[in-house]
Amino acid sequence: MGNYYLHKVFIVSLALLLTICIRNSLAFDNEWTYIELGDEPVLESINDIVFDSADSNKIYVGTYWHTNYNIHNGHLYISENSGEDWNSLISEKRIESIAINPQNTDVLYAATYHHGILKSTTGGASWDVMFTGATTDLETFRSIVIDPLNPNIVYTGAVMGKFYKSVNYGFNWQLKNNGLFNDCYFKMNHSIVIDPSNDSTLYIGTYRGVFKSTDQAENWNQLNDTNILAITIDPNNPNTLYCTTEPLADSRGMIKSINAGDSWDNIGPLDIRYFDIVVHPDNSEIILAASCEPGGVMISCDEGITWTSLGLDTIKFRSIAISNNSPRVLYAGTKYLGSYDEGLYARCIPEDNVCGILGDVNRDGAVNSSDALIIMSCDVGMDVSLFCPMSCGDVNDDGFVNSTDALIILSYDVGMYVPFPIGSIGCPSDVNPCAGCSP
Repeated sequence: MGNYYLHKVFIVSLALLLTICIRNSLAFDNEWTYIELGDEPVLESINDIVFDSADSNKIYVGTYWHTNYNIHNGHLYISENSGEDWNSLISEKRIESIAINPQNTDVLYAATYHHGILKSTTGGASWDVMFTGATTDLETFRSIVIDPLNPNIVYTGAVMGKFYKSVNYGFNWQLKNNGLFNDCYFKMNHSIVIDPSNDSTLYIGTYRGVFKSTDQAENWNQLNDTNILAITIDPNNPNTLYCTTEPLADSRGMIKSINAGDSWDNIGPLDIRYFDIVVHPDNSEIILAASCEPGGVMISCDEGITWTSLGLDTIKFRSIAISNNSPRVLYAGTKYLGSYDEGLYARCIPEDNVCGILGDVNRDGAVNSSDALIIMSCDVGMDVSLFCPMSCGDVNDDGFVNSTDALIILSYDVGMYVPFPIGSIGCPSDVNPCAGCSP
């Protein structure tokens, strides 16, 4: 029996070692890799992470940093080899949000803190100030997006609640606040989303809730009154929206709508603030969120029902992004606190068909005797189709879900040592169904 378990430990360890995703010359795996943005550790908040749609090795990162209590400074960095090397395109300006023209990726916009809307037509080599706001004071622009179908249209939201639109590539701007309150503050960098199937429809997340426009920002309707931090839309099902919120007592830090904002449900762990949230581009079941409590990076493999940590639980995060072509890599940027573990991190995302918690067959976020009971019921032929295909039940990775796996889970539940990574993210991808899951 001892040799058998040692053999299985070797197989599991080998499988984990072979789970790598190579981007350019960088090889990421299921552990986080710290990426330095320069020769020295960068004590900066990573506000935004954006990928060039024409060249996935090209990454832009917007930051801010503290000097003598001045938080208006920062950088816009670029890497052209997936994060191995970096250069600064903008310095001494706090960069809040970045947008790239999808039809001409040499054209970039940067929303800044007290430095206006900046634009480059040279891939970041040179920049022009396009807009500083409708008042005499320099406004802080929190979020900026480009219409993917009509890139002459650009939208931006300001901290103090003003929403602006340009229809001529940023040369002129108009205030579009019809239906918004005066205090619809834009609190975080990802506060505006456009419906990928209908660019007339926009959603914004503000201090006064989520607002929706169906006429390209000419008019707005309030969908809820929740204090919103970030908002994202499912690229595969644009009726589904996720928001991170300022949690109240005994509330959750996320809300979700599956009907284009008509109604909302609370999801996510209790009493945790998340500064950013994204949906996996290829699999809508996989949701990732950046916690700033601290709490690390969280993942859900079931559309937000249950969540588990991907690690770095002691670090506060501000931004998160997924590379835009295969292999998918997850990048996460930290919030400034003056610590040398801050900066940019990257790792592989669990494969679509193995995303889940090993041993958690009922998908409640825990591994315990309930999971063992389901496996035993399935093994004797009882109908457990609600939990099929149950690949996360194959805890010993022998290709079968049966009573042996149930016994291992029971041992784990009572605190016995088991030589398998139960409770970790990632499940076997090729599993023979047990009797209760067979057709």
